[in-house]
Amino acid sequence: GLADRLSPEQGRLRAEDLAAYADAVVDIGRGLGEHLTLAGLSGGGVTTAWAAQVRADLDQAVIISAALGFQAVRRPLTIAMMNVVLALPDRHVWWDPADTDPAAPGYSYLRYSRHALAQIMRLGYATLARARAGAPAAKSIVVVTNAHDDSVDNFAAARLAAAWRAGGARNLRTYEFPDDLKLPHDLISPLNAGNQPEVVFPKLIELIA
Repeated sequence: GLADRLSPEQGRLRAEDLAAYADAVVDIGRGLGEHLTLAGLSGGGVTTAWAAQVRADLDQAVIISAALGFQAVRRPLTIAMMNVVLALPDRHVWWDPADTDPAAPGYSYLRYSRHALAQIMRLGYATLARARAGAPAAKSIVVVTNAHDDSVDNFAAARLAAAWRAGGARNLRTYEFPDDLKLPHDLISPLNAGNQPEVVFPKLIELIA
């Protein structure tokens, strides 16, 4: 990440960059141990899903709350909206007005780039297209969703899992954190309001292990 939390650089992100990043991470991890698990949340979940589709040397992919679709966009309009966003000049949108508070956690950008979100979705649709054409390469896949997620559309993750199953996925499991936990989209960061690391972390470790 960049020290400038208002940097517009994330607007230059492309789906191809994320795919190359996934390859680099798997290449590095492959040299560090005998078993490689790659896990990612949100946009990182999409990147992990891509790696699961294309990397046969990935032992396990854990895809958490993947940003494959968004609740704010009606499903039939998702691809059209993605293309419109990419055709227009980029805009950086505040995640939340509270993020301008200097006491807010200091490890994330204060705004998101609409172009960056659209590029993440490009990679997601590329993954789905490949999943519909053939089985995922990873040896094992875990798809994790959050029933209380107010950002991503869990239907998109279910659609990808279904495509993998139809294509002959060898070892695919799914798990959903129940709605009554009221977990936010970023269910990992212990500093996010509403997070319950004492519940989430042991379950994720169990799924990974």
